[in-house]
Amino acid sequence: LVGHHLFWFLWQCGRAPLFPESTLQRYRCRLMRSQVYCAISTVASAYLLAQCGWNAFDLLHKFSPDHQLFFSMAVSHWMISIWEDMQCISLLGAGLDSESVLVDANPNIFLAQAYLTHHIVAGVGFYMINRLQGCTGIGAFGLLYELPVLMMNHREFAVLCDPRPAWMLEKAKMEEFWYR
Repeated sequence: LVGHHLFWFLWQCGRAPLFPESTLQRYRCRLMRSQVYCAISTVASAYLLAQCGWNAFDLLHKFSPDHQLFFSMAVSHWMISIWEDMQCISLLGAGLDSESVLVDANPNIFLAQAYLTHHIVAGVGFYMINRLQGCTGIGAFGLLYELPVLMMNHREFAVLCDPRPAWMLEKAKMEEFWYR
């Protein structure tokens, strides 16, 4: 499943340019980097959780070089995500219109603000876990929380494909795609 969501964009959209010129290319590169991070963080979470004894002490106090590595990776990811999102604000809505959000705002601007808030809080959270060398269970579950983002990014890749994949064109096909 993780591999499918990690490599689907390559099968559908081809190779990404090393130095993207357009906003669309930058957005696709953002999604691709995010897919790699999400896949690694999901596996890292399982690895870190498998190391603990599933007791409160390990989830709160066990800290190893592996924790430091993966939580530092998360801090870097969130810092880079802020920069990437600011480069392609016009595409952050990924097909949403103003009626899709509950506030009276442009979905791209609304999501840029929401993502900025999220990225800052997540980055500072992982930084503090590294700094305190505690509460590592929260960090491990934070890494696991990236699993659904693999599917969200998959949808965003599909929205940006021209032509869109057949499974996105009809509700029944879309439900079949996501439920199989």
